[in-house]
Amino acid sequence: MFDESSALNIIDDTRPLTATITDTQNNGSFVTYHIKVHRGSNVDVCWFVEHRYSDFATLNTTIQGWGMTDLPFPKKKIFGNFDRAFIEDRKRALQVYLDVILQDSFLADSLEVKKFLDPQNYNDTFEEEALRQTSMLLRTEPHWKLVEPLKNIGYRIKRSFFMVNCETEVVGKQILSWTEIGPYYSCSAREMSSLMKLLTTVQHPYITPVTMA
Repeated sequence: MFDESSALNIIDDTRPLTATITDTQNNGSFVTYHIKVHRGSNVDVCWFVEHRYSDFATLNTTIQGWGMTDLPFPKKKIFGNFDRAFIEDRKRALQVYLDVILQDSFLADSLEVKKFLDPQNYNDTFEEEALRQTSMLLRTEPHWKLVEPLKNIGYRIKRSFFMVNCETEVVGKQILSWTEIGPYYSCSAREMSSLMKLLTTVQHPYITPVTMA
């Protein structure tokens, strides 16, 4: 499904993120860790995020739920949390933890890690946008109906899948995918729309026909 509005997207999801904990701040009741994040090799493209130890712990719990329980996550300490030496030790330990995560392609490319390090560009709103765009498209196709969003399908960030139903097709329910156009989009909106429509004319014995694009 072609989304014309996403042609302005300039985020390249394939460029790896690197993160460095540059500083800490003792706020009395908790400590925040200031993280400098880069995308790709351009050192000028960077931003800062702040997280508490509890934020790291929440991320680690999520990752453990995927069966990855051997990551070097620093243990929780009940007493002496605000001691300067302890804060520095935990800062170094959390840096090691981040380095291990970002060196693992599966973890580094996961939406949870992207949200943790780049919350401005990776959040839950793109799923809502995918649903909105899909609903708008199907309003112009009277024979097509949106059945339900399909969760946990595929590995690509910012790609959503929906179960749809066509009243005129024998097959009935089919899968529709929605994704944003990446940063290397070079066609005009009209050209891309024409190219997408050509997909419905492709015929091959080993390719499932595209019924709508």
